[in-house]
Amino acid sequence: MPHARRRWFSKTKRQLRFRISIIYYLAKSSCIPIQTKILAAITIGYLVSPIDLIPDFIPVLGQLDDALIVPLLVALTLHSVPRALIREAARKAVREPVSLTKNWKAAAAIVAIWLVLLSLIVFAVFKIF
Repeated sequence: MPHARRRWFSKTKRQLRFRISIIYYLAKSSCIPIQTKILAAITIGYLVSPIDLIPDFIPVLGQLDDALIVPLLVALTLHSVPRALIREAARKAVREPVSLTKNWKAAAAIVAIWLVLLSLIVFAVFKIF
């Protein structure tokens, strides 16, 4: 059974990498709306950021964070794009797969996004009370 599980994880990892390549090419496209570009940028930024919402050194939760947030962001991004554009980006991804590496600029952007969201939440709570 462990061998089958390993194959499943390997297949899932390849599929996720392929979808990330698709999102990368979609983000570069001029045909998608700005909201989708922002979502794609957040998805790619979260992936290449060395800073996670829950650090990986926290057992189980650190990995669960990546196992839930990344696929959710990928699914939301792909769901917001017409299939024809996804197919075109998929063809590009097959020809030229993207290899994303950790990037500190992306980490700064993700931290900024989290700070803005936290500020909005705090502002909303203070406004209510």
